Amino acid sequence: MSESSVYERKEIHHTRDMSGGGWKEVIAELLKEEVARRGQSGSTERGIPVTFLLGANDEPDSTVVTILDNDEAAPAPGEPPTGRLHHPKHEFKYPQNHPLVREFHLFTASSDDDFPVFKTELALRKRFKSGRCTWWDGGRFVAGSCSSLRWSERLFKKVAPDFFEYRIQELPLSVGKSSGVRDYKLWSRAWDEAGQDSLLLVGRNVSRFDVIKRCRYPNNAKKCKPERPTQ
Repeated sequence: MSESSVYERKEIHHTRDMSGGGWKEVIAELLKEEVARRGQSGSTERGIPVTFLLGANDEPDSTVVTILDNDEAAPAPGEPPTGRLHHPKHEFKYPQNHPLVREFHLFTASSDDDFPVFKTELALRKRFKSGRCTWWDGGRFVAGSCSSLRWSERLFKKVAPDFFEYRIQELPLSVGKSSGVRDYKLWSRAWDEAGQDSLLLVGRNVSRFDVIKRCRYPNNAKKCKPERPTQ
């Protein structure tokens, strides 16, 4: 893999008033500005995933646009591919209606440009306080052993080189006396064209997370945000 294709993740937060409409034009303007800025600084661009919050009628009114780079450095020659879940993050608590818990983002990297990552899989477990577990099959949670991972191959969608996304329905709460759910855990792995699959590492491509009560103002990035783990 060439040196120019390895780059750090950056999070650039732009806020624009979209109450007057024309949100597609605003997004295009932000992307154009960001690409120009990075070009001037000599950085390499391989696709810009964009996250923004939707208002009424599925159109943003006042929102935050997040533009991300891949944060995965290339593994050593001959090593298996790597992956990192940008969200959900390990040990974070997400409001039930927050977009970052309804979109799983996976960044990957391979050790050789001739053998890029071509396939990704995920396994999502819902563990109950009673001790039983269910696994997401792409449409619903089905019963299964808590220790036997149930992988789903066709869920992640390739959005850009080394960037994969999966959108899921709103998950039941895992915090509170009224909830029977104990927690959620997401495993992800990547396969390169040499037939190697990534190692499973907690905090990188494996995340345990919670779903907490809904935000009152889900479109307000300051008032509605995930809870970080306590130190």
